[in-house]
Amino acid sequence: MADESNDLQLEAPAAEADADAPRHTIAVVDGNSLMHRAFHAIPPTMTAPDGRHTNAIFGFVSMFVKLVETFVPDGVICAFDKGKPRVRMEMLPQYKAQRPPMDPILHEQFPMVKDLLRTMDVPVCELEGWEGDDILGTLARRGEAAGYDMLLVTGDRDMYQLVTEHVNVVSTRKGVSDVSIMTPESVDDLYHGVTPELVPDFYGLKGDTSDNIPGVPGIGPKKASALICQYGSLDEVIAHADEVKGKMGENLRAHIDDALLSRRVAIIRTDAPIECDLASAKFPTFDPETVRAAFSELGFTGMTGRVLALAGASAAGAAPARAFELDRRLDAPALLEALRDAGEAGEWVGLALVEPADQGTLFEPELSVWASCEAGAGQLNGDAARSLLVHALENWRVASGDVKALMHAVYPVDSSLAATPDEDGRPFDPA
Repeated sequence: MADESNDLQLEAPAAEADADAPRHTIAVVDGNSLMHRAFHAIPPTMTAPDGRHTNAIFGFVSMFVKLVETFVPDGVICAFDKGKPRVRMEMLPQYKAQRPPMDPILHEQFPMVKDLLRTMDVPVCELEGWEGDDILGTLARRGEAAGYDMLLVTGDRDMYQLVTEHVNVVSTRKGVSDVSIMTPESVDDLYHGVTPELVPDFYGLKGDTSDNIPGVPGIGPKKASALICQYGSLDEVIAHADEVKGKMGENLRAHIDDALLSRRVAIIRTDAPIECDLASAKFPTFDPETVRAAFSELGFTGMTGRVLALAGASAAGAAPARAFELDRRLDAPALLEALRDAGEAGEWVGLALVEPADQGTLFEPELSVWASCEAGAGQLNGDAARSLLVHALENWRVASGDVKALMHAVYPVDSSLAATPDEDGRPFDPA
């Protein structure tokens, strides 16, 4: 199924499915949205053995794996923007014009993550001049009509307009770990009466500063939802504009054209000419050894076991089971030195989290980890433990009974959390 081209060139479903047939689930990932969130959530100090930056890719893959572990979709597709958003710029020339250029460190990781997705046999969909949002919208409606339940994975709230009984948005709200599942009911609750089909009307009034969509000056989210709930739609708000009092009414009457244009720009297109056979988007279908080699090349040794487990493959080749002798207890300085030597020598380093219940504190438990190598073992706490985990997962061969727990201790993280500095104010460096 893997496609060597950037666009997935397969046939679209030709007919609607039998309403009584069981519905399979397909997840469509907004690649640009998740890559941006991952980049700002994980420090850019993370690199592959050959020096390439990998922080956005690592965060993206972490979210991808969590998605599959949580929802177990029958298929996964990933969509990306390609070129300038011509479709919307034709309507609104200043669309997204205020955004600064993409950070070069992030930019260089997009071809790498697409290659990694193809290695995992995940279709990559992109179409010149179209945004990933419109590809998600198109596939959502095609999939729903063909009898699939669709999961749209994105951080963009304007995608809530696509939500139906069989199309849900998995919304990343904060960092890369906090997500919510948007249903028609939850969209209605979030916007205080604005249903999914009225989300474009909502944006028509309030605009969207992040995309340079003007809306109506002085009308924010609360006023926009109140007006729509009172009158029923943007068209009805405009029809009753003379009834809206004060400055808000003046702005509304003066910016009717802006409101209508903003609604048009905010509508997610569902007619992108993308060719994609949803029935072929099965996951997992990757070759374990190929994936293992690709992850090793990027230095993601700690992630390999989780990815291979998605296909039921053994992770034994990534982290062989072994026991370390614990008869030599090392203090923190000696332990860090021993771990540094072991890690740089390519030896396996054993890591295990200390359960909070065992720490004996009434306050928020600090991170604590047991670490071991051939030279001995010991315990690290707080900043030292966090810095060790970050460095080990990025650079060393890690053996653990629960690698997932180790990664969740430090990844995903919020954008405010970077590699924890040592007492000299520098990120952890065993050298």
